Amino acid sequence: MGKTKKKPLEELLQEMDKYDWSKVPDLRINESYEEHASEFFTYIIQKSNVVLEGSVLDVCSGSVSLASIHDDVVCFDLPEEIIKELRKKGIRAVMGDISEDLPFKAKSFDYVFASGIPMLPYKRTDAPQEADFHKKYVPEKVRNDKKYIEGLIKETIRVTRKKVIIASLPVVEYLPKKHVEKIEKINEWLVVYNKNKK
Repeated sequence: MGKTKKKPLEELLQEMDKYDWSKVPDLRINESYEEHASEFFTYIIQKSNVVLEGSVLDVCSGSVSLASIHDDVVCFDLPEEIIKELRKKGIRAVMGDISEDLPFKAKSFDYVFASGIPMLPYKRTDAPQEADFHKKYVPEKVRNDKKYIEGLIKETIRVTRKKVIIASLPVVEYLPKKHVEKIEKINEWLVVYNKNKK
């Protein structure tokens, strides 16, 4: 993971306010997908046995985020279209790449939530704005998936004050040995890290 300058949340959100969103195409969102996603998020939180009280960073949030069931959420994702859609809904969102260090200062959030993490990091291409969404964001070739997952786990633990909830069957398969002492709950598709567990 690359070195990214750490900034206060408010500064990152102000940068998003200054971004030229008029050049970013709108996303078409399926309403039944929004409803299904909200039910899925509720299910994950119930299975995690975590009571969300406080701020949450939703990593790889997608256009329907944990903000659909919790009020104090900041979303983090790469595609401009997704960040624009979230902001149109009044959701605080920061654009960034999970294959790099997260731009947030340490202990910026009470919780970090992530579901649907891609097994390979994605990068932007030089496809024109009107190009299909999937032509603008393509998997980046990486030599070591484990290193990518290790970096993501390290960074999510760094930016939380309490716990990290990850719902992803392939990510759970590749969990690093580092931080294993902080695992509070784990099954084949869900892991909860407790930053304060000794």
